Amino acid sequence: MGCSATGTSWIGGRVTRPSSRLGWSSRAGAPAPARIETTNPITPADRIPPVPKGEVEQAGKAGVEIVALTAALTELEPTGNRRKAALVSTVASVGGLGLGPLLGGLLAQYAPAPHVLPFVLEIVLLVPAAAVITMLPETTTRTRWRPRRPEIPTGMKGDFATSGTASFLAFAVIGLFLTLVPTYVARLSGSENLLLSGAAVAMLLACSAAAQLVGYGRRARTLELLGLPLLSAGLVLLAVAGGLSSSALLLAATAIAGTGHGLAFLGGLTTINHSAPAGRHAEALATFYVIVYLGAGLPTIGVGFLATAAGLPAAVQSFAYAVAVLCVVVLLVLVGRTRRLMPL
Repeated sequence: MGCSATGTSWIGGRVTRPSSRLGWSSRAGAPAPARIETTNPITPADRIPPVPKGEVEQAGKAGVEIVALTAALTELEPTGNRRKAALVSTVASVGGLGLGPLLGGLLAQYAPAPHVLPFVLEIVLLVPAAAVITMLPETTTRTRWRPRRPEIPTGMKGDFATSGTASFLAFAVIGLFLTLVPTYVARLSGSENLLLSGAAVAMLLACSAAAQLVGYGRRARTLELLGLPLLSAGLVLLAVAGGLSSSALLLAATAIAGTGHGLAFLGGLTTINHSAPAGRHAEALATFYVIVYLGAGLPTIGVGFLATAAGLPAAVQSFAYAVAVLCVVVLLVLVGRTRRLMPL
């Protein structure tokens, strides 16, 4: 999903801009922040099938939707509170992503037609969501769109260098956990119950959403400064859990990494949302989500290639320790930048 959504996030920012060109656009489709991702809910890391065309299209659609609707939340928030708009966007996105594997695991394990029912349920849930979207007011006059190169608005390079990198690492961690947790849970528990694997993935995202709710109101930099060391600690625990075959350590690593992701993601999006110039929210958000989706996709693909040569445990440990170190490096850079600048 990460790679295909990357391109369409960029396109979404160019097409909607957000509200600068076509408004946030009620035609962007069903709201990705509120979607329940039920398709292919649980795929073991050691048994990854070819990606169907439909999943690529769905991921691409999500990229367009999330940029447009995050911009819409910002511009339609009654009091103009960008922090609240960022919170709603991140919690809804993470909540939907976590509910998908849980509901998908439940249906796949206990319901009939497991390859059909999740899709039918998602379509049914999207109908009222789409109806609500069509009733929201447009924020600007529609004009003809034109593709544009991704770019960082003037004065935001420092924010993207720090917050963008922090969010990239946060989603690299989430991508790895989403790939590995179902397999690790199945191996350590000796059970192939898909609901159990889905619940473990849901716990990761539930911790992320809970951390965002608890962290709301804090300075964006503070959230990132708290989230990065938790991401690092979660990665180290994941590597240790794999080596010791410890389910307790795996659950602890999952909870800690999820909490770190929630804080870092909310802090990063709040920083970008707060710093974006008027009329260029979608452009800034599109570039931010390109970075986020690349973080979710590319490092995990790299782990897959490394696993074919060195084996999965060695690949995971190498990735975990390397990204843990990078989280610490970005943390130190953020500390230095926070001392020089007034924190958000």
